[in-house]
Amino acid sequence: MVFRKYTDCVQPSNFFELSFHDRRGRLFLVTLVVSSAIIAAGVLVIVNPGFYVILITVAIVAVVDFIVYLNWCLYGRLICLADEPICSIIGMVHSIEPPDPEGKGGDDDYSINVLLAPGPISDMENIDEYQKPPQGYLVAESPKLSGIRGYVQNGSSLLYMKALHCEFEGNGIRVLLDEFYVVLGILIFSLFFPAAAIIALFIALVALLTNIFLSEHVPNDVGTPLDIDASLGVLDAGYFVVLKGIWVYDSNHTGWNEIHPVEDCRIIATPGQAKEFKDLSFTDNTGAVLTLESPDNVKTYLEIQCGAIKRAEDAQNGGSRDKPEHDWGIHPSVDGCKPPDIIL
Repeated sequence: MVFRKYTDCVQPSNFFELSFHDRRGRLFLVTLVVSSAIIAAGVLVIVNPGFYVILITVAIVAVVDFIVYLNWCLYGRLICLADEPICSIIGMVHSIEPPDPEGKGGDDDYSINVLLAPGPISDMENIDEYQKPPQGYLVAESPKLSGIRGYVQNGSSLLYMKALHCEFEGNGIRVLLDEFYVVLGILIFSLFFPAAAIIALFIALVALLTNIFLSEHVPNDVGTPLDIDASLGVLDAGYFVVLKGIWVYDSNHTGWNEIHPVEDCRIIATPGQAKEFKDLSFTDNTGAVLTLESPDNVKTYLEIQCGAIKRAEDAQNGGSRDKPEHDWGIHPSVDGCKPPDIIL
């Protein structure tokens, strides 16, 4: 399946705190900035530089601190809650959180919040009702994070303890990190070749003017469900979907679980076709017609969907794994679906 992934999750034992939303993270950030400033001051005292070198050195220290934080956002903030992607998730879209349409950098993921089958789907106060089997564990507090991180307890963010937050990744943070690497290179070059500072200033000015006047005309590579399937369109509230993705805890918030990124997504019913999970029916392996209003039926349906997703992935990766004659490398119509040679 086609999906974009710019992040990696870390095991709970390897997690280190660097979030503004946690006291330990704020303390670490302050320590990082202060220690960097002390190191910079020590270097300046040793080399006895002029004002220009002092200015460039301070700028380098600040940029390095930003680079450390952005690297953490990509490769350190997400905590793995499972060793493998969750094969199939069934639910109803409660709400969507599209990225900034201008996409000027930073977090530009496209998010949907999914109420998990078999429900409930109303805005009940009792969170426990949303965390029941067979899928409720996805939004419930994970024992893996005991003593490491907590979960949101009140406010509007309680939605994420009932509806699973699922994100289609954009490249905003990755692009921002690349830009800071470029800035760092320019600053280091300017430290040894002062004349280059004029060139760097000109480049920064051009970039700024481009961002101001052309940002609405340059297509931005923000997160979108269309990466996975162009037919998905806008996943609005009330759509019933089947998802696959990496189950994580995002520590850069006040605390909840997510699917980040979504690796596969399919619409199985529109608001015009179903209003509740009991309106959705399927046929199991025995030929019985079942609805998604009971935990047992949901579990059966998840197993069926997981198998279907795996078969689709196998086909996309080169054909059938069980029947070698159906393997293909270019396209089935070109080199596939041919029986093997018979050797007598």
